[in-house]
Parts: sequence; structure tokens; C-alpha cells
Amino acid sequence: MKKNRDASISSQVHSLARRHGVTGDKDHVSDLATTITRLSGDAVALETFERMLVSLKKKGILSKQQILQLEARYLREQSSTERLIETMPGTKSQASSSLNG
Repeated sequence: MKKNRDASISSQVHSLARRHGVTGDKDHVSDLATTITRLSGDAVALETFERMLVSLKKKGILSKQQILQLEARYLREQSSTERLIETMPGTKSQASSSLNG
């Protein structure tokens, strides 16, 4: 997968998935896995991005190591975006910190 620092990890994975005809839609197997997980007492809900990674691995396009690396980069990217939003003027976090300060 080409590293493009200007595009988000999510958009890069979406582009790769489109090129290979992969979607992040739920299928019968993912529904079954969700049900089994829920019945075992766990709660796991994959986002569309994560389902795309799983589908790309199932098709042999990405390795397990690659999907783990992409997931880690995606989570870091999401975390930094959330921190950026929290520091923007007018956001809920910014308003509550100015009231407390």
C-alpha cells in the first residue's frame, strides 16, 4: 500500500478496498461472529473501517501484520483528531475548561 502522508489512513484503506471490490458491509459470517461474541458475554462492534481490514485480509490483499499496523495508525489518527477537536474554541470541552479555569 502506497504511503501518502496527505491522505488519512481511512481514505487510503477505502481506496484500496474499492480497487479490490471490498466493502465494509456486514455479511452473514460477521453477523454470526457478532452473535457468538455477544452470547459469550463480550461486546465487540467493528466499525466499517475495521470490517474492511478484515475483508482485505480474507481476500489475501493484506496480511495480519499489515492490518494490525493499519489499525494502530487509524486509532492514533482518530485520537489525535479528537484531541485537536477538543482544543478548538467553541467545542464542549473548551467551554467547560474555560468555565472551570
